[in-house]
Formats: sequence, structure tokens, C-alpha cells
Amino acid sequence: MKKFVQEKPHIAGLIVFFFAVFVIAFLSLPSFFGKRAIEQKDRILVNKDGKEWTLPQGIYEFSVASADENAIKFIKGEIDPPDVHLGDMQTFMIEVSAESGIKSVKAVITTDTKTQEVALNNEGSNIWRGSWIVEDTHDTRYTTRFVAEDNAGNSDFFDIAWSDACGIALSGNWSMTTNNAGASCTISGVDGVDNGNVAIDANATLTVNGTFVWNAGKSITLSNGGKIVLGSGGSIQQGDLYMSDADSDGYPSNSTQYTSSAGGRVRKSALTSFNIDCNDGSATVWQYLSGYADNDGDGYNSPSQSSICSGTSLPAGNTSPGSDCNDSDYWTYQDWGGYLDNDGDGVYGSNYGYLCGGSSNPGVSASPGSDCDDYNYSVSSYRTCYTDNDTDGYTVGSGSSYCATSCPYHTTYPSLGTDCDDTSAGVWRIVQKYLDSDHDGYGAGSLQPFCIGYDGGAWDCITTGWCSNNNSDCASSDASKWRNGTFYPDADGDGYGGKATLSYPYSDAATSVCYGNSAPSGYTTDSRDCNDGNAGANYGNCISGSFSGGSAPVGGTVSGGFTHTRSDLSGDPVSYPLTVSSISGLPSGTTCYNFPNCGPSSYYVAAGGTASHPVDFIIPAGATPGTYNLSVTMSVSNIGFTGSSESQTYNTTLTVTPSYTYYRDVDGDGYGNPSVSTTSASPTPPAGYVVNNSDCYDSNANARPGQASSFSTNRGDGSFDYNCDGAITSSAGTQYAPGSLFYAWYRMPGGSTCYSGSNVGCTAGSQIFPCGDVGQTTVCQIGTDFRVFTSAVECTAFVNYSGNISGSIGGTYLCK
Repeated sequence: MKKFVQEKPHIAGLIVFFFAVFVIAFLSLPSFFGKRAIEQKDRILVNKDGKEWTLPQGIYEFSVASADENAIKFIKGEIDPPDVHLGDMQTFMIEVSAESGIKSVKAVITTDTKTQEVALNNEGSNIWRGSWIVEDTHDTRYTTRFVAEDNAGNSDFFDIAWSDACGIALSGNWSMTTNNAGASCTISGVDGVDNGNVAIDANATLTVNGTFVWNAGKSITLSNGGKIVLGSGGSIQQGDLYMSDADSDGYPSNSTQYTSSAGGRVRKSALTSFNIDCNDGSATVWQYLSGYADNDGDGYNSPSQSSICSGTSLPAGNTSPGSDCNDSDYWTYQDWGGYLDNDGDGVYGSNYGYLCGGSSNPGVSASPGSDCDDYNYSVSSYRTCYTDNDTDGYTVGSGSSYCATSCPYHTTYPSLGTDCDDTSAGVWRIVQKYLDSDHDGYGAGSLQPFCIGYDGGAWDCITTGWCSNNNSDCASSDASKWRNGTFYPDADGDGYGGKATLSYPYSDAATSVCYGNSAPSGYTTDSRDCNDGNAGANYGNCISGSFSGGSAPVGGTVSGGFTHTRSDLSGDPVSYPLTVSSISGLPSGTTCYNFPNCGPSSYYVAAGGTASHPVDFIIPAGATPGTYNLSVTMSVSNIGFTGSSESQTYNTTLTVTPSYTYYRDVDGDGYGNPSVSTTSASPTPPAGYVVNNSDCYDSNANARPGQASSFSTNRGDGSFDYNCDGAITSSAGTQYAPGSLFYAWYRMPGGSTCYSGSNVGCTAGSQIFPCGDVGQTTVCQIGTDFRVFTSAVECTAFVNYSGNISGSIGGTYLCK
């Protein structure tokens, strides 16, 4: 057990413990107002008969019994959860009904410093739902008022209380176990125990995210696993707790607690109740009681009960029901009797009733009106219905009067004129049409009357084939013909016509023919025939030709070209120009010989003649090998038919083969002579040639790039450059690559000796230099001589000595 007691007022203490946070909500029951009242005493909920209520767990559902005289009837409500913490989502469900239907339901939520409204959504079957994120609360009791309004303008409400509490009373000792705080309690804002000791035991956890206060001389006791956890910004402070009570009636103006008495605040322990004062400006009122209010201040009480801010009892004048028929409007307060316009159609009926009004008539009539049905907005007077025996909606004869929205069977309103045949529902009106004797859809003669129904309907004379909207039938007794058209003779039967003669000069032969679905035999509507004596010579075939490509390697030439033949009348004395468009698809950079810039060009071709035009394609050296799809369009104007032209597009391919370069390899060492080469379209080099061109001497196979061996004789041209690196080479010794490292020591004291594999006596001043390093001393052995070089050279024989070396060489002792 840990017990902390402040024994001396001048000693300030702050006790801070950090433990894991575990939260269990303290659940509080709601309370209803008006006729649905529940009282809360000392954190124990009791009803008006003194019976205790069990604390709820999870969703809590409330059954509500509204009085029978209430226009709006609340059935049940849910609030989930009834105990919350800051940041929680709290949801509501209200079931409410009214004879006129519910228009809206809203939740009015009162928190520490403000009131906010949440509109509930209707889900059908009188169910309304909504939710909000809990804010502006701390450990106390809050109230949500649910207000419903029906379509008749009535409103009613009931209240549900909920909690963000840890069960700390106004005064006295507080234990998380005995005060029903459960195993966990979270404090946010300012709260604590005023005039009492604190006990946290039975593995309970008090989490402080705000300020927890206890009085001087009182104690905080932790036992049996009880813990205090300080959250971010949390603190424990010793002092007194205060709340605002402006009218000093023992009821606070809000739920906020303070550590200072500034502003006339009183000790928390001196208050009578946690319940928020409904009017903190008057000490005579502090709680809501059910009574009869005059909400609009017109001097008339409402006949229905509502919640009224009161003291121990209702204020005088609010204890008895009044006669105000609309207590939300100052100007309406009494019922007026008379004859009403119940359906709102502007015509009074014969029913006597009442309207809520003020000092003047709100809209009732002293005498009955003429509305034949005052409960149906769509009808207010008698109407005349006309006979319609075939029920097609069209009438005959005189009518009869009815007070109805629709006429009886076999009658209709209004009259739609005289039915030309009231025995058949399919026809009812006279129309003027043309007689169609052969039923081909085209009429002839003069207009005649026909009794029909809807245009296009089953009884329409056009549908039945007896009439037509036109009289254009050129053969009224022949159903296969009904229209005139312009056609051209088609002597060769190719579907194209237009010429009366087959020799120059040509003449058109258009003629008018009476026909039906298709053109008459021997005629056509297409006049684009360039030779009506040749079935193969017509539009689309008046010109023909070809386009040829070929194959060549990169940098080569392809001999291609195109031809063109005119198939129109050979007697035409005029040669017309043939236009050839640009050739598309050529490799980039290709030039055309005999076809300027590979662009458009014109050539003249006589009627029935053929023209050929060669084109050489010169492939650039940088062209990409592959097959290219080429295209060219040839067109001719005025070929055999006036104002005509025709184009034909021809396609071909151009194959560009690759070109490879190979180098002569005389000595067969796999490296070629860069000065001797040949080209080929084959990816395989010819015999005696290779792809590589890096040989420095093609008459000795040992002379090639990368040669690591040394030779005592020159390669054949006096040079010892067998590895093709271009460096000066000695005439003898082992050849090493430039940059090889060896060891050089400067002169040592007299008598020093260097041994192979050892640096005894040679450590001082030792350095490593690469062979041929410019500006450094390089020692090479040439035969039996040691030579000292100070410039870049290729050492053909480095020191490779396994015995002792003594003496001075060029002023240097040296070991390998």
C-alpha cells in the first residue's frame, strides 16, 4: 500500500506515476423530462417511485409512453454508448410517430460551454438515426434533447442524459471501487475530490490527462494494484475545487470545475447538485419540471405539457393547461369555427370545423361552400362526362354531371369531339388522305376522308395500306412501281452508265423512268462510266498500274518504278496528265533518280495508252537494314465522264540489306590489319579476314594485343613491341608491363647488405616505385648490367635475383 498525505499546508507535493493506460467507461442512465421523468441521486439512478435502476452496459434502449392526447408519440430511443470519453462517436436512434407524419427530428446536445444540434436522418418505419463526435465534455452528466416536428406543425421533445463521468461526488471520500468508477477512470480538464480522501485500489487505474485536485489535509491512497497514470499535459494538484453558481442556489451554471474562486465561484462541496442550473440568474429556479407553458407569450398556456425552468415547484400560471391552439405563434391562440376548405383548393365545402387563429378570422366561412368533394384537392365542382362506348377516349352525344376526379366507365371528360366510329376503339377521327389502290404506300388522285385512330396505329389507313400522305404514285395500279427517277443507260451492264454514244465527243443520256425498289433493267443512277462498251472499264477501274521496288545493300541503288494504263475510250483525242504523289515509306535519306526529290510529278498518258516511269532509289550509307513498305498514289482527271477523276494507290516493298566491314589477318592470330579491309552483306567474314582491326604487325602471330611472353629476338621489323602497346622495347630480357612495382632503397650505411625476401638493413628510406614512373628512380637489369632510369621507360628485365647483392649501383642499394 502507498499512502500520500499532505500534513502541512505550506508543503507543496506533486505525485507522478507512469503506468499503462486502460479505460473502462462509467455508464450512466438517461433521464426523461416532462411526463417521462427519472431522478438521479448520489450517482444512483432511481425512478419517481424510489426504485433503483441497474447501470446499463453497451447500447441502452428506452421505452417511451407518450400520452394519448399528444400529437407526436415517442415510442423508444437508443443512445450508444451512454458513457463516453472525448473523441468517442455517440450514436442515437429515435422511434417516433404522428398522424400527419414526422417532418424532422434533431438532437440538441448540451456540453460544457456550448449547445450543438445534430439533424437525424429518417430510415423509414418511423426510425430516425444520427451521431456526433464527443467534444467539450469532462467527468459529469450531460443531456441530449430530441425534438420532433410533424407535418401539421406540432412539435414535442424528450431528454436523455448520458455521462462522461468517473463517479466523483460533490463532496466526501471517493473510491474508484465503491463509487462505481470501475477498473478505469480518465480525467480530462479539471476534476477531483473536494472535502474527502481518494482511494484507488483493486487494480484500478486513474488516468489523468487534465488536472486532478485533492484538498490539503486529505490523502491519496493506492493499494491492491491501484495506479495513477499521468497522460500528456496531466498533473496532480493539491488545493480546492470551485464551480460557478451565480445565483447561489446550489446548482452550477455549467459543468466546468476550477482551482480558483475567482469570479465569485463557490466550493464544489458546497453545491446541492451536479445538475446544471436551467437559469443561473435566478435563485428561485434551477430545474426543469413538466408544466403548461406559454411559449409564445400571448397570455395563453399550451394544452400540452412541456419542460419549464422551475424551482421546487412550477411557477405560478404554469400548472394548468391552457387553450392556446398554437403556442409557438404569438398571433394565434384560439379556435375559430366555421366551414372549412379542407383540401386547400380555394373552394369552401359543407363541413363545419375549426381553425387556429388570433383576433381575426383565420380563414373559415360562415356559410357552406360549393365544393362537391372538400377532401380532394383535384376536384371541387361537378363535371360533365360524355359517352364513350368503345372506351377509346373519344366521345359521342351529350354528357352527364359527376363529382369525381375521373368519369365512370364508358364515359370520359372532357369531350374530345365526335367519334366517327364509337363501336371500334381503334378509330375515332376523320383525316384527309390520298387513296392507295395498289397498297404500295403511295397514293394518287385527290384527297378523300378516312376514319382512323392514331397515326401509325393498327387502324391507321396508312398502316392498313388504303391511304397515303402523298399522291406521287406514277403507276397507281402496279404495286411494283410508284416513283419517277433519273437514270443513265448501262450498255455493258457493269452498274455504271452516263453516255449515249461510245465515241468522242460524248453526250449524257439521262432519262426519267417510273420504277419501284430498284433501278429498271439496263439503267443505273451512277453516271461514272468511262467506257460503256467495256464492263471492266468504269469508276475505280478507269486507270490501272503497278509499282515495283527491289533490294540493295546499305549505300547501294535499287532500280524500280511504276507504270500506268488508261482504260477509257480509245477514241478520246486528249492526253490527260497523270499525277504521281510522293513515295512514302522510304528509308531516311533515300534519294530518287528520275523522280525529282522523290516528290510529286506529272506525266501525260493518252486514252487507252500506257506510260512507264523508272525510278532508282539510292540508299544512304547510314540507312537501317530491313524491309520498307512503300506506297504511291496515281490520279487522273476528266477520264471518260465529265468532271471526273480517279486515284489508285499501289504498294511495294524495298529491302535494304546490311553491309559489314572485315580486316585482313595474314598471320592468323585473330587480329586484323586496320589498313587492309573489305565489305560484305554477310555477317560471316570471308576466309583470311576478321572483325578485329587492332593488329600492330600482321606478319608475326606472336605480335598481337595482350601478348604476355617475352622474346629475345625482334618480331621481324626490328621492334620488340610484341604486345602492341607502342612502347619502346629493349632488345633482350624478360618483358614486363609498364607500371609494375618494385622496391628501391637509397644508399645505406657502408657494409649494409640486402637479402632476398628480407629487408634486414634496408628498412630505412624504403620506397616503392612503378616501372617507368616519370620523375622517379627506376632500376632495371639489362643483361648483367643494372641501369638507373629517371624517365618513363619499359623495363624488359626487372631485378629477379635470389642471392645477395652488395655494393653500390648508381648510388643505390637495391633488393627485389
